[in-house]
Amino acid sequence: MSAIPKLIRFGRLLAKAPAELTLHETAQALRIPVTTIGDWLRAGTRTQALAPAQAKVLSQLSLGDSLTVSALAQAQDIATSSMTEVVARLVSAGLVTKTAAPEDRRVVRVSITRQGRQRLAQALEERTAMLEKRLADLSADEREKVAAALPALWKLAELSPDIWPRLPERYRD
Repeated sequence: MSAIPKLIRFGRLLAKAPAELTLHETAQALRIPVTTIGDWLRAGTRTQALAPAQAKVLSQLSLGDSLTVSALAQAQDIATSSMTEVVARLVSAGLVTKTAAPEDRRVVRVSITRQGRQRLAQALEERTAMLEKRLADLSADEREKVAAALPALWKLAELSPDIWPRLPERYRD
């Protein structure tokens, strides 16, 4: 029988100085706002919602490179069969096209369409505007602290701002 988790008092936790928080306490306190921000960004987009995996695919293809389904799957750490479903939904919506690779007709390459670029740009602009509105509600000091945390947040997400949305070399075909 597993133990009932102890109720976390986040107000008390956040009252501590940052240096006093344990790694576990930091993770607990970060989980709620990160999840909530992601939820309201996805829910608040006025354009027909793009699932996170779909938005990531469109972002990665937005540089003009065609990529294989397997490279896209590997970059998102999901099964190729799952990425095949994501790509199929994007194809049916007219946001990407699939073509056989000239060097090996068994390999499918995926490219973004003009409509896909427009839809991605609109969704990203709406999400950025939502964040900007929320950030405007913070004090200047709080906004500075959020900005100071950005490099650590990119690292935490295992993303490189220097190459995003380009895939790291290890995922390229």
